[in-house]
Amino acid sequence: MCVQFMIRKSLRELGEVFHARIEGEFEFAARVFPRYVAPVLGMSDGVRVIKPYQFGLIPSFERNIKPKLILHNARVETLHEKPSFRDAFPKQRCLIPLESFFEYLSIGSEGRGLYRIQPEHGGLLVAAGLFTRWKSPDGKLIPTFTMITRPAPEELVRAGHDRCPYFLDPKGYDDWLQGKGASPSEWYEVLRQGRFEPKLVWERFSSESV
Repeated sequence: MCVQFMIRKSLRELGEVFHARIEGEFEFAARVFPRYVAPVLGMSDGVRVIKPYQFGLIPSFERNIKPKLILHNARVETLHEKPSFRDAFPKQRCLIPLESFFEYLSIGSEGRGLYRIQPEHGGLLVAAGLFTRWKSPDGKLIPTFTMITRPAPEELVRAGHDRCPYFLDPKGYDDWLQGKGASPSEWYEVLRQGRFEPKLVWERFSSESV
């Protein structure tokens, strides 16, 4: 599972990178944990927009004032099957910009620990995601998102983790955000065509290195 990631660029910088409009000024922590607000990229009237969404998708059918079902990751293999995701898959898609993500790995003599995983030459990665605008029993509307995951590359599996975010190439961003797939197979094809395979590196994480 990917339940922690880092994004240190400002809203202004993200807007420039993605040629996106910022919808409302908001603050977010560089290191994003479950239920934290993070900048998420979507599409509105054919224009890219960056909005604040809470990390952890709350399905529309959740009825507890304090939600019991909060989903940070969605396995790509079952997006069309799971009740929590199958409605969002064809119509509520988003992108999550990040610089690195965190996993617990077991590497050599150092033993198990928290590692930060990032592209070999730095820069941004963009993960495919789904979102909902959950309406709580008291009427509050909460935008939430989940990060789509896929089987990890072989080198990460050897390090002790079997999943990683589903990254997209820039050429696939708009297809994912506003494509017109009518069936699950068509949306899976959009993901397949837009998939990006970054060369990943990792290091044991220390808060002093942030």
